Amino acid sequence: MCIDYINGIGTRSGEGILLSTSLKREWGLSNKFVYLYGDGHTWVALDYRRYKGDNPPVTYIDVERGDKTVIAKDFEAFLKLLTFDESLQSSEYEYGRELEYFPREEVEHIMVRCKDTDAYAMSAGMMYYGFTDDDLTWYFTQLDTYIKAFIEGGYDIYKKPNRSINMLDFFMNGTITMIKKRNVNILAYPEGRSVLARLKKFPAKYDDGMMQRKADKIQRYYEKFV
Repeated sequence: MCIDYINGIGTRSGEGILLSTSLKREWGLSNKFVYLYGDGHTWVALDYRRYKGDNPPVTYIDVERGDKTVIAKDFEAFLKLLTFDESLQSSEYEYGRELEYFPREEVEHIMVRCKDTDAYAMSAGMMYYGFTDDDLTWYFTQLDTYIKAFIEGGYDIYKKPNRSINMLDFFMNGTITMIKKRNVNILAYPEGRSVLARLKKFPAKYDDGMMQRKADKIQRYYEKFV
């Protein structure tokens, strides 16, 4: 399993390990775990189901299969299990080269269709172009269109299961990672500015204000370009 990061402590709902109530409900996550890392389908978490002390075991959770497997007796033991992929330090490493290619037309179509079977192609397709395009106009256009449809169409996970807070959170986390690693100025793109404007007005009832805080985070990061 590849673990890119471990969630920080956070100070408000939706930050770090403080997953918002709406996300936990959407993903079917128990309040008896503290979630260190995950993508909605699988998680690594501190397991407090049968533990009341300060150093609980660490458990791997497969949400779709319903499996929960203890992988370390405590957090310190978990850290000792981690190894570093030295290829990430290579000067020849190009972030995004391992991502699967999807034709633009296909990604555009499924971003509008939003069917349950499209989840992987949506996420992988967007990330591929986000990390490989020199001009990110197309990427921000797709993201802006998705957010607009989300807001105007309403949040109905049963009607549009991939027009969900989970998928939007994935897109925004990927976008934040992309713009930081590539040092892209989102404010230089009209479509990027539109994305930020929509996120700042995103209905807090859907995600406890998480998208608004992500927009503020991106805005603060890019103040250095102004």
